Amino acid sequence: MAEKRISQVQRKTNETDIALSLNLDGNGKQNISTGIGFFDHMLSGFTRHGFFDLDLQVKGDLAGLSGIAFSGYEIHMGQSVSDGNLSMLTKISDHVGHTSEGSADGGAKTLLQSGSAMEKCEGAIGENVYGSYVHGIFDAQEVVNAIVKALAEKKGIDPAGLAQMDYAAYKETQYDKMADILRKHLDMEQIYRILDAGV
Repeated sequence: MAEKRISQVQRKTNETDIALSLNLDGNGKQNISTGIGFFDHMLSGFTRHGFFDLDLQVKGDLAGLSGIAFSGYEIHMGQSVSDGNLSMLTKISDHVGHTSEGSADGGAKTLLQSGSAMEKCEGAIGENVYGSYVHGIFDAQEVVNAIVKALAEKKGIDPAGLAQMDYAAYKETQYDKMADILRKHLDMEQIYRILDAGV
């Protein structure tokens, strides 16, 4: 009987820890956890229909962000081009159906139909630098907490002892302060009269 074709790979970087075992002469067994649901789904189909055995475990610094919802907006012009050493940061779902040009890998954005939403690859990771066109990520408290927790644990710091700030509430406080300054130094009655007159 021929020797089974089995390969095992372990790869650890500053950001990720990947363990893979692939048996080409298997029967479709799988144990897959990449942190990216759609990727898990695709690999699951690959192993099941190809009769491969695949055990793939991926742990990353930002795994805690998986499944956390956030909203934001994109501002960019032109196209970001990679030198080939970057990985995708995330997949985002656009529930409005709006798509935009440009990508971190130098090609067209990868769009995936997922129910009524469109998913697209977004952002890039290079060594210990993360980039995204999405503005407003840090307005979501869950996102901030997950990132602070991941970075603290990586540095051996207990995240439970870290002070937390609600950034959305902080912004509202700053808007109120700005409004108070404007009211103090402007003739608001005159401004309202001008507005009412439609001048």
